[in-house]
Amino acid sequence: MRFAAQRGRGWFLLVFSSVVLSGCYRQMPIDDPSLKPFADMFVVDRAQYGFSPLPSDARVYIERDPKCYTDCGYDVMLHIYQGKSAHLVSFQKKSGIYKWVGEQEVCWGPREFRTVNGRFNENLVITYAQGQAGQLDGLLINYSRPEDPMGLQKLSVAEAKMIRKALACE
Repeated sequence: MRFAAQRGRGWFLLVFSSVVLSGCYRQMPIDDPSLKPFADMFVVDRAQYGFSPLPSDARVYIERDPKCYTDCGYDVMLHIYQGKSAHLVSFQKKSGIYKWVGEQEVCWGPREFRTVNGRFNENLVITYAQGQAGQLDGLLINYSRPEDPMGLQKLSVAEAKMIRKALACE
């Protein structure tokens, strides 16, 4: 009887979590008409920051978290996933138009390494932010790998592009 009650509680939490999360995220293809308000992400000169082109065939989730708007410095974030990479694209609504204010691209490679926090795959993270709370304005590039698990080595945009290509995240 006790086990059945615990199992029932687990199902309740699973269903409750699914309902709550479904209100915050919605999945769609990148060419979905509901993404038209975020067309500014296609106008940005992505190459100057070392970002890869946005994939034409990807899963996209729209994140709208009203609690985060004032704290995070963005109104909407798109989560774009394809293969071994992800793009997190943030927008602020200015005069009724969504403006691109930053992005983070993550590319995962095959090599694994361990830290005190667990086991990880090598990863290249390119972040550009402007006017977002909790983010330094400007460009930051990190490459965590077995030789440098903390990703402390400073990298140029050209080096990031070469690494991204070597990891097959083009």
